Amino acid sequence: LGGFASEWQNKKPTPEAVAATAPILRDAFGVLHEEHGADKPVENALWTKTGECAETMAKATEDPTSDEFQLCRHVLLECSRHPEPTPDPEYDAKYEHASWSPAPRNEAAQGLPWVAVWAEGDTEVVSAIEALVDDQKPSVRYLVTNDLFRLRRYYEDTFWRLVERVAERETNKVVQQALCHTLT
Repeated sequence: LGGFASEWQNKKPTPEAVAATAPILRDAFGVLHEEHGADKPVENALWTKTGECAETMAKATEDPTSDEFQLCRHVLLECSRHPEPTPDPEYDAKYEHASWSPAPRNEAAQGLPWVAVWAEGDTEVVSAIEALVDDQKPSVRYLVTNDLFRLRRYYEDTFWRLVERVAERETNKVVQQALCHTLT
């Protein structure tokens, strides 16, 4: 999973690469839903890797009826509700540079806007994006706000509502900068 995400980090994966990786992602995601006895840090690392892989795949899974798309969607929706990254009010108050650690919600914040690009009318995905806009972690808010522009294609009213919400409520300058980026 990590190799796939690294190889395609700054580019759109090929359909062949997505097809070859999907079974691995499906198996890894399945492990997360079984009784496995792994320590919480190990389990969280697998959540992060599955989210990272799904986020990378989401850029190339344009057919909402495909198994790969549905897998990415499902993984990213679950990652959007994962407790990691854990809020830390003292540390989060000092969020002054666009930076983040690999974590399931950070991956969902980057991947779900891509899912929305390919799937018109997916209210569950839009609701998850809305929740991430209001996330306690500034890194999550930064990442999702940076990619809000992707919603304009099928969700223009939602896009403008979220832009207004961020503009009115957001106090973190890094997240405000992401809003400027999404508006360009």
